Amino acid sequence: MWQNECYGRKKEIEAWGLSLEEIAKLGERLAEFYRRFGQYFRTKTRDTSDYGLKYISGLLRMETDRNLANVGRKTGVSGQNLQHFMSNSPWSNEAVILAVEDEIKVHPAFQEAILVLDESAEEKAGAHSAGAGRQHNGRLGKIEMSQVGVFLALVTPKVCTWIDGELYLPQAWFEDSHAEDRKKTGLPEGLTFQTKPELGWQMIKRTQERQIPFAAVTMDDLYGRNEVLRQKLNGAGIEYYGDIPGNTRVYLEKPQILHPLTKRGVPSKLRQIIGTAYEVRDLRQKSGLEWQTLQLRTSARGYLEAQFTRIRVWVVYGEETRQEWLLIRQEATQATYVLSNAPEIIDLKTMAWRKTHRYLIERSNQDAKDEFG
Repeated sequence: MWQNECYGRKKEIEAWGLSLEEIAKLGERLAEFYRRFGQYFRTKTRDTSDYGLKYISGLLRMETDRNLANVGRKTGVSGQNLQHFMSNSPWSNEAVILAVEDEIKVHPAFQEAILVLDESAEEKAGAHSAGAGRQHNGRLGKIEMSQVGVFLALVTPKVCTWIDGELYLPQAWFEDSHAEDRKKTGLPEGLTFQTKPELGWQMIKRTQERQIPFAAVTMDDLYGRNEVLRQKLNGAGIEYYGDIPGNTRVYLEKPQILHPLTKRGVPSKLRQIIGTAYEVRDLRQKSGLEWQTLQLRTSARGYLEAQFTRIRVWVVYGEETRQEWLLIRQEATQATYVLSNAPEIIDLKTMAWRKTHRYLIERSNQDAKDEFG
């Protein structure tokens, strides 16, 4: 079947840079690849692994309308059986994820990867799906009825892959009024509300504990401006690059944190910060900054270039202060500000690369939606 489809699209296939002979073997290569994972789709009483192969095979061969009914028709199996395999069959999704992670750990392409934290939203017609509610949908750029997932991806200049993900459940879903909805959607009992940064930290910690190699974590300003998350990453020895708003306040000289004595002669609970604070957007105009124009990555229009500079700043975390890098990226119409705990000796080009490749998780999110339907 694969071969017949390929010969019918000869010109398109040649544009991929593969010969017809190579294309004809893709079915065998897929089956060989799947053999490494088929065992995880078996239970003590049944072997449903063939449905997994049919599902992947159908997705890879379909251009549009990737739903289970059409996958079933494409592969000659019952769409209802595929639906049961995906939704009800008791194989362990965690075991499959761990198996993929085990391969990634030793794959040479991922040894210098960065870990990207981001979210992705899917518009919903109603509030009946788990976690659905009126919330920010980044793809639409507005508040809309949506489901939101928080995801981690491993990213290199040539390849990227999802590594973990969690469904974000709005706080309203933990109220008594949603008890029936939690039961209908199969949410486990005992779940408690977690913010998106808390979900992100949970996944990053899990990735580190599983000894999946990554050089740093990069994240947009929803996560980057979260001081608690940055503190946890720093405490775990994880290098981070967190986007921050332009009005974030930092110090060029180490500030002092004092607790003045009250009238009763005891230290006040309210802290007093002694030092001159600057909004990071004001530091972009600071004299003496050394700007470099760097080629970041290929794009549809050639190489993407931007100007970068950096400066050492002091940041206040509760009762502590820490010196970090403020990395500034300047493009034609906007500037981006990043706080990083990267080593003082790191070069600017490495920092720019680690900060810039966050877009690949956005591309992965869109590809996954297109491919999985």
